[in-house]
Amino acid sequence: MKGIVLLFMISIFLFSCKKNLSEFDQLSSSSNLKNKHARIVVCHYDSKKGTSHSITIDANAWPAHQAHGDVLGNCSEGTPCRIVSINEEYGDRLDFYYTSWGDPELMDIQDEGTARTDIFFKYDNQKRLVELQERYRENGFEGIKRFYYEADKVVKDSIFIFPASDLSWFYACEVGKYLYDNYDRIIEYNFIRYSTVFGGFDEEMRDTLRYNYPSEDPYTGNRNYSAGNRVLMFVNKDYNKTTEAVSYNDFGYPTKFSDTQNLFMAGYPVRDIQYDCSGSVKTK
Repeated sequence: MKGIVLLFMISIFLFSCKKNLSEFDQLSSSSNLKNKHARIVVCHYDSKKGTSHSITIDANAWPAHQAHGDVLGNCSEGTPCRIVSINEEYGDRLDFYYTSWGDPELMDIQDEGTARTDIFFKYDNQKRLVELQERYRENGFEGIKRFYYEADKVVKDSIFIFPASDLSWFYACEVGKYLYDNYDRIIEYNFIRYSTVFGGFDEEMRDTLRYNYPSEDPYTGNRNYSAGNRVLMFVNKDYNKTTEAVSYNDFGYPTKFSDTQNLFMAGYPVRDIQYDCSGSVKTK
C-alpha cells in the first residue's frame, strides 16, 4: 500500500513539473527569439587551403562553424585558451576536461561533499548541451538539469534535485524559461520551483531573474573568465566581456582575484584560475 501511495505522489509531482513546462509552452516565444539574424565575427578555417580568415556570419550558423574548427572573434583576436583548473578559497581544486570539439565535458572537484559535486556536461548528436549532471563519484546525483531547444536555442529547462538516476523519485523540481537579447545573451530567466512538504508536493517559489549588459557583441575579443566558451557563458549566465582581477595571463584572461569570486554557476569561491593556451584539448 505504501508503495502505491509513493508512486501516486511521485506521479503528481512529475505532473506538476510537466504541467508548468506546458504552461511555459503557452507563453509567446517571439521575444525569446529576438533578431534571429544577429551577426557575429568568426575566424574561419579553410580545410582545403589550410588557412584561416575572418568572416561575418549569422549567429544561428555558429554551431556548424564551431563544429569544423572555427573560433569566435577575428583571427588576430582569437586565442585557443581554455580553463585547466581553478583553486578555491579553502584549498580545493576543480579540474576541467573537454570534448573533442572543445566544449566542457567535466568539472572534476577534488574534495566532493554536499553541494560540491562533479559536474558532467551532456550533448546531443548536434553537439548541443542537453543536460547538466551534478554527480557524486559513488553516491548518485545531487541534481540533473535538462535543456529544451527551439531553433537551436535553449528556451526552457527542468531541474530535478536529489533525484534517482532514472528520475523515478526526486526531492524537488524546477522549471524555467529563457529570454534573450539581440546578441543571444540571457536577459531574463523565469522559473517555478516545487518541493516536498510533509510527504506532499507544493509550489515553493516563483521568480524572475534579470540580467543587464552593455550594448556590444559579447563574443568578439571576449576576455571573461569563461575564456569565451559559449557553453560556460550560458550555464554561468555571465556574458560580460571582462572579469575584474588583480592579475591576467598574456592573453588578457583573469588569473587571480583579490577576494573570492563565486563563479561557475555561483557555486565555487574562486581564488585563481589556470588556462592552457597551447591549443590542445584536455579530454578525460
